[in-house]
Amino acid sequence: MPHASASKIASKPTAERPPRDARLSGLMLVPEEAKTQSARPRLALGQPTTRRWSMSDDLAAIENCRLDALALWNGKFRSRSRRQVAREVRRSGVAVSSLSWVGGFTQGDEFDRRQACFEALEAIKLAAEVGAKCVCVATGGNGCFTERHAAKNLIPGTLQKLAAYAAEFDVSIAVQPLPGHLSRNSVVRSVSDTLTLLERVDRPNVGMAFPTLLMATDHSLVNRVHEFADAVKVVKLSDCRVSGARGERRGPGQLPGHGSLPLATLIRRLGECGYGGDYELDVWNRSAWERQDHAASLRRTSRWFADLHDGADAAV
Repeated sequence: MPHASASKIASKPTAERPPRDARLSGLMLVPEEAKTQSARPRLALGQPTTRRWSMSDDLAAIENCRLDALALWNGKFRSRSRRQVAREVRRSGVAVSSLSWVGGFTQGDEFDRRQACFEALEAIKLAAEVGAKCVCVATGGNGCFTERHAAKNLIPGTLQKLAAYAAEFDVSIAVQPLPGHLSRNSVVRSVSDTLTLLERVDRPNVGMAFPTLLMATDHSLVNRVHEFADAVKVVKLSDCRVSGARGERRGPGQLPGHGSLPLATLIRRLGECGYGGDYELDVWNRSAWERQDHAASLRRTSRWFADLHDGADAAV
């Protein structure tokens, strides 16, 4: 199987590249009208939330639990080909919001980095085939490089090349800062880090995947939505309990309404700032994974999300 390195992606001048139709000829793309954003934001089921469910279980849950879309997670289909996954999703008729995650562009040796870039290209193709609007990126740590070099040179350069490739398929790249204990695996750990990286990349189809768990450690974010709303491509929705004098996070992620994060206020303020993109349930909770029966909880969350927007519409 061929590998694509970060240094080789989009390395040829634009004039030497084959026509767009030739590059897309092998892909079964979703029609443009299927990607049209509805007036009300969509609530998508992120596949990590139902980690032990099969792909068919997740697809069936979209209608059964009154959700709007599925957010694909490659952890559920690593052993399957891109075409197999695309075929199953397309046959189901289920809409797809995003695909998570690609990255690790600074890890290991040169072979590992080339493999990470190749996998990112394949993810972009899959996103295009299933109609996903964006591919989410976890950049990785500094690896064998200094953090300054990784953040200022290597990662921005790789993202610029991926962005150029993704633009051919009308797909965006969404960089996700990693909160909590995961932050040691990334040079992008906060909204501030993400915005700095986006300035260096400077591409219109590169933005942020905003994880709401960042509010557990930075309580000011809900009051600073206007500072980063324009950069948000997708919101990763998860709740948690925050308590104590310093407002520290307690316990694992929860579905919205089962914790104490100001999610309703966040969603309202994002809407006021013009955000109309997707919200994805992205809950990492080992005890919840063991329960298997997520349907009732997902229906309650769907009602919570619908009531939130119905109430806002009534207020207008």
